[in-house]
Amino acid sequence: MTTIATDGRHIAADSRVSRGWEITEGGVEKIVRFDDGWVMAVAGRGAMKHCLTEWIRAGAAPEKCPKGGPEVTWSVLAVDPDRKFWLYTHDAPYRERIGSFPFTLGSGADFARGAMLAGADVRRAIEIAAHCDCHTGGDIQVVDVQASCAALTAANEALAA
Repeated sequence: MTTIATDGRHIAADSRVSRGWEITEGGVEKIVRFDDGWVMAVAGRGAMKHCLTEWIRAGAAPEKCPKGGPEVTWSVLAVDPDRKFWLYTHDAPYRERIGSFPFTLGSGADFARGAMLAGADVRRAIEIAAHCDCHTGGDIQVVDVQASCAALTAANEALAA
């Protein structure tokens, strides 16, 4: 599992990998930025990160939703190139628009949301969740979605010139 938090401009995620109640060695980046403008944060079964992000970027057709086993859970917070936030989950292969912030998901979501409502930024919210949730921990990745978009736009304009 993991914890992801966003304030509508920044997205933060922990890097802990766990299997059941076992905390494994090392960590992974759970926020992925793509050259076409998408930014995605993946929680749940880490092995599905690549196929889930590619499915979403390809249009997220419900009939093509990647399948896991009956106990495989996942959630993806996706920011499209127009900077709209969407939620995709294992239990419904349809996108849901996220329009109010703060927004959190994953095993430490309640802790992170409470921290943000009390004034914490996204990084601090993940730190607080890590103190309360055994499935949250490790290094924290923070992505400024708006800055990522501005840098991508500038790069694309430079290539077009």
